[in-house]
Amino acid sequence: MTQKDLINAMAEKSGLTKRDAGLFLTAFKDVVTDALANETDVVMTGFCSLKNVTKAARTCMNFQTGESIEVPEGRRVQFKASQVLKKALN
Repeated sequence: MTQKDLINAMAEKSGLTKRDAGLFLTAFKDVVTDALANETDVVMTGFCSLKNVTKAARTCMNFQTGESIEVPEGRRVQFKASQVLKKALN
């Protein structure tokens, strides 16, 4: 599903115009991005949780050259589906 498909589906399901659904989706993405950038976890009960995780620095290997590569520490987002979402998928 593309962003355009998502906006169309949201507009149809909610009764909003496509423009309003697009504005809502943009605002939602901005709020979630800002929260995660500020190291705040996002929990949407009944859907999912998004959590900041720090991945430790590590040494990896470039398999084409056999050379070792140092990968620096970095932040990642961990997605965890709720039980409600898991049941809906199974």
